[in-house]
Amino acid sequence: MSIANAVLSVPHISKPLLSNVNSPVPKSINDDMEEPNFAIDQRVEIGEMAEIFLGNIGHKLFGLVMFLYLFGDLAIYGVFIPNSVKQVTPNGTSIGPIEISGDDIFYVYLGIFTVILFPFCCSNFQKTKYLQIITMAIRNISLFGMMIIVIIYISQGTFEPPKYLVNFDGFPALFGVSIYSFMCHHSLPGIITPINSKKRIFRLFGGDFFTIYLTYISLCVTAVLAFGLNTNPTCLPHPGPPCKIQDSYIFNFASYRINFIAIFLQLFPVFTLSSNFPMIAITMRNNLKKLVKIGENWERQTLLNIIYSFVCVIPAMLLAALLRNNLNKLVEINGSYCGLCIMFLFPTFIVMFARRKAHKLWGSQYVNPYRSPFKGTFWVVFMFVCSAAALSFVIYRQVVSIIDDANHH
Repeated sequence: MSIANAVLSVPHISKPLLSNVNSPVPKSINDDMEEPNFAIDQRVEIGEMAEIFLGNIGHKLFGLVMFLYLFGDLAIYGVFIPNSVKQVTPNGTSIGPIEISGDDIFYVYLGIFTVILFPFCCSNFQKTKYLQIITMAIRNISLFGMMIIVIIYISQGTFEPPKYLVNFDGFPALFGVSIYSFMCHHSLPGIITPINSKKRIFRLFGGDFFTIYLTYISLCVTAVLAFGLNTNPTCLPHPGPPCKIQDSYIFNFASYRINFIAIFLQLFPVFTLSSNFPMIAITMRNNLKKLVKIGENWERQTLLNIIYSFVCVIPAMLLAALLRNNLNKLVEINGSYCGLCIMFLFPTFIVMFARRKAHKLWGSQYVNPYRSPFKGTFWVVFMFVCSAAALSFVIYRQVVSIIDDANHH
């Protein structure tokens, strides 16, 4: 981000670089150049950085991967939210004389969810400060509520120590879910830029990620201790015994003895994810508009937004309808492939080419006060090797799983 800001702060070099990342640096730039300004004053999104440092092809590839990732996001939300509502209405519902129950209720809730939120996806969903505060509060209350309930289960002795420490069969799912859980890189420019004092930015974000890591570890370890060896297949929607870990962890609390808390925990994705859905759809729509560039000069931009939003949202909801029983697989694939590219590969490529461009412009002695602690070439190579190793292992385990399933059938 700091190198991108430095490049954009010099008008007579930023335009050539934006047009062609591999363009030669004019001799006059290196000979008579003012000190670069690395202050992060401009909000430069990752897509813009890809355009500056990776050129037109890299920018389009990033836009395509981001589009696919957001498409998967919408589909995951389309599975998660109707399933959450369905879980608290196990006996179905009725519309006049029509009784709806069983699997059909999922499709009804999916249709209602789509109809309600689609108009927001067609607009510019802005000024969400208070909505995000409410969403954050609900998430934290739900998160710590689940941990407290699980600790109560453990304290009552309703658990056994796990039989093994590591199960590599679960690595593809773990990898995809981990990337999906920590995915925030595309939001960092909007978070970092408004911060006034950026001197302690690394400590701030390092502490933030470490706290998130500890929270996830605590949630997972307590879940394994409380429910890991439970053989009860599902938690019934009324007070009763606990069950094994469900595809959606919130459903492990369906049988909690305090009914209000059980319903609240099952419905919290409805409140939190529904507020994020329009913003993801709008981001996806804007990415698609930049990729295909159809209708840029249309006078009726509102109609254009509706068309693009329809193309983005409706196919994602159809995918959700098809994969409603495969939420884990959807998260695994979206995180392991598209998430890997956005979280590891593209940032690493951007860093590598940004440093190379900075060396061309200002020589090897330039001083960037926001330079990463992982500044050596070793770390760039390390990220590529780790990404390749993780991707190879994920593909291997998925192929083995497919073969095993085929043999069982």
